[in-house]
Amino acid sequence: MADDRMLPYLPPERTQEMYENQTDAAPSGTGKAAEDRTSSIVLENVESLISLVEEEDWPDFGFLMFRTYYSDEPLWERFLARYEAILDEGIDAAPAGSGIERIRDRVFLKFVSEESMAGEPPARVAYAYRLCTEEMDDDAEEDKLEPGLHTRMCFMVDEECMHSVLDANPGAPAPFMKAVDVALGEQRLSYSGTFKVAIASLITKFYPALLDCHDTSDLVPLTEDGIWGA
Repeated sequence: MADDRMLPYLPPERTQEMYENQTDAAPSGTGKAAEDRTSSIVLENVESLISLVEEEDWPDFGFLMFRTYYSDEPLWERFLARYEAILDEGIDAAPAGSGIERIRDRVFLKFVSEESMAGEPPARVAYAYRLCTEEMDDDAEEDKLEPGLHTRMCFMVDEECMHSVLDANPGAPAPFMKAVDVALGEQRLSYSGTFKVAIASLITKFYPALLDCHDTSDLVPLTEDGIWGA
């Protein structure tokens, strides 16, 4: 996996079994009891995230996002105009009393838009992430990549991702972006190294999940085309 410094926090009281109950697999139990348990897990994870951000005094935290589709600029502009509202909806849905508002203004998705990335596959996105972080870490102190953006997965935004946002409706799949393991192409992985993640789940669910999981493969959705956190 990537260097441990990229995600330094793992609450000692957390176990893999506890983590697995928060993924997009169905929670144990039915009805209100299951919903309460899911809400409790999400609340615990959000509170742990808030503690980390505040204790480490991160000015920003989030993900690097690499655009890989450049053939339709109006589509890209419409995507940018819409995705943030979906992200905000997910943050608004955080459990009451979580305190998420204390760090809300530190959420940052850093988009990298370079036409040289047009049509590139996930492995090249992972390479671009590694190159980008290395270059920024060599910059002057004020230009370094913030620790909260050093993550074990980055994201790619291709045409399919853009349409998932713009075509969103009650009967359609959840709007998503594609997570990419930053070690893809550099280390042998036990899965493809990429999967879809619901935009609404990026901050309050997926970011904490990356902090807690033993391996990114633990997060892979149950079905090949599944959307994590949908």
